[in-house]
Formats: sequence, C-alpha cells, structure tokens
Amino acid sequence: MTSYASLTDAETFGLVASAYGLSITSAQIQSNLDASSGWAAGMISGRYSMPILPPYPLPLVQAVVHMARYNILAVRGFDENNPADKNVVAANATAREWLLNVRRQAADIDGVIESPAPTSQAQPQYADPLIVSSPLEGFGPSTRRAVVA
Repeated sequence: MTSYASLTDAETFGLVASAYGLSITSAQIQSNLDASSGWAAGMISGRYSMPILPPYPLPLVQAVVHMARYNILAVRGFDENNPADKNVVAANATAREWLLNVRRQAADIDGVIESPAPTSQAQPQYADPLIVSSPLEGFGPSTRRAVVA
C-alpha cells in the first residue's frame, strides 16, 4: 500500500508526539499515516486513475498527516477547552471534507500525476518500420515479351 506521507512529513505538518505528551513509536505513527493514506486513496480514486505517482502534492500530504494526528490523539482524548486540541479536531474535519470534495469533483488536487489508464490493447513504444522496395526481378508482373516469329 502506498503511504502519501512520511515520518518527516508528519513532523513538518504538526504530528510531533512530544508536543502532545504522547509516548508513541515511529512505527505507530507510520501505521497511522498508512491508514490515513488508505482513506485518502479511497476518496481520490473516485477522481483520479490510481495509484497516483510521486511526488505527492503537498495538500494531500498535509491532509493525511492531519487525519493521522487526529487518530493518534483520539486515543488520548480531547480537551474541548484546549485550543491545540480544537485545532487538531478542526484540521481533521477540514482534511476529510476537502478529500470528499475532491471525490465529488468539487475540489481539485494540483500536481497529481495519475497512473496511465489501463487498456486491453497493446500500445507499442515505436511504430513498426515501413519498408518499401521494388519487386525482385522475375518475381513481379511478367516483363517477358512474346517473341513473334
């Protein structure tokens, strides 16, 4: 399965375990990024030929990180009076709504590189050469002339 976000992306877009007082491993963070990538792929597959190819557009990477951050922090629980927790909830809702809009074709992801559309017909990379020549002597239309005696 393709993950649209890496651990470096997670830190770049706000998923830093120490900032939330969490004891979580890199493997757990990557698992949540993978799960969020799967959900995102399900949404964008209604719009784009899958799998999309790297490099992945930053808005997609950011949406995946925000969803993963929400999923990780949901285990801890949210404090409705904490502005940071409100931000996590709002960012997750925004990411999911944006991906739903992409699926509905009400939003677009700039920079997506789609996979080529599958086909059942062969698509050669070059055209077959065309060879044109004159017929070999003696194998073409008769060139003998009747001898009249």
